[in-house]
Amino acid sequence: MGQRKTKMPTTFQAMEFEIMICLLIASVMELVFLVYFIVVEETWKRGHFLTISEIGTPFNIALLIIGGSLSTLLSLELCIIRFEGAFNAIVVAQDVLDATIQIGYIFYSYERAKGILEHIFPFATTWLHRFLSVAPFLLYLEAIPDIIILASGESSRLDDIGQILTIIGGTIGITLDILFLYSFMRFLWLTRQVKTPDNRFQIISRYGISSSVFMVLALAMFAVFSSDHSHWFLGVTICFNFAFLVLILMKVSLHYDKMRRMKNTTISALQHQGTKRSTHSTEIYRPTIVK
Repeated sequence: MGQRKTKMPTTFQAMEFEIMICLLIASVMELVFLVYFIVVEETWKRGHFLTISEIGTPFNIALLIIGGSLSTLLSLELCIIRFEGAFNAIVVAQDVLDATIQIGYIFYSYERAKGILEHIFPFATTWLHRFLSVAPFLLYLEAIPDIIILASGESSRLDDIGQILTIIGGTIGITLDILFLYSFMRFLWLTRQVKTPDNRFQIISRYGISSSVFMVLALAMFAVFSSDHSHWFLGVTICFNFAFLVLILMKVSLHYDKMRRMKNTTISALQHQGTKRSTHSTEIYRPTIVK
């Protein structure tokens, strides 16, 4: 989403600065809570050791990358508002961070929804996996023209190339987001009357719908307000913040659902074991009737 920024009025800059501070505080709080939940709730309270293999799951890494990139993206925007001379270098970093957030979201959503996608699109799972393998490369291509412009100072032809790559990246992002959104909605519709003790996919679908809507809105805002950085950046980062929050809530819900299922399994096993003991004792001490 690399776009040159227009000069903004001082009053708008002041208001934007305050909004960005609020968004930065929110994203940092979300990131801190995520770290707490991973370390305390998922690890220590379950009696596990705090090791890289324990906390460094692909899901955790994806969420941490999204949260870290979002906080850094907002911090850089605050620098742009206050120190306009640093613009050229910062916009390149913002391009990379923006692509990283989208890639992190796509990876997390795909890994969580893999079973749902295989159920909804059984004929296209192989092609979808291959497409997702090259999607990060295509999204990072958006930053290359700005990197070259920063290094050489020439921007006449590269700006046009950057626009084309931005359109390609946006098309990829919104296509995948709509695909996820449709899959989640379709799965909930198909299973609306099915009751199962394992409702992980229902949880993923419910939260997945919300996060997909926010990501689609983010890309739509960029498409509509792409000529004015101040407008699209505010809208996009607000949507990113909400999408990140929804993904964290999904993780929390899945964790407690897993704990509930484990508890129910343990209780059922103990009850079954107690029933077997009771039956065995009755057979051993059954009184003999003397005729």
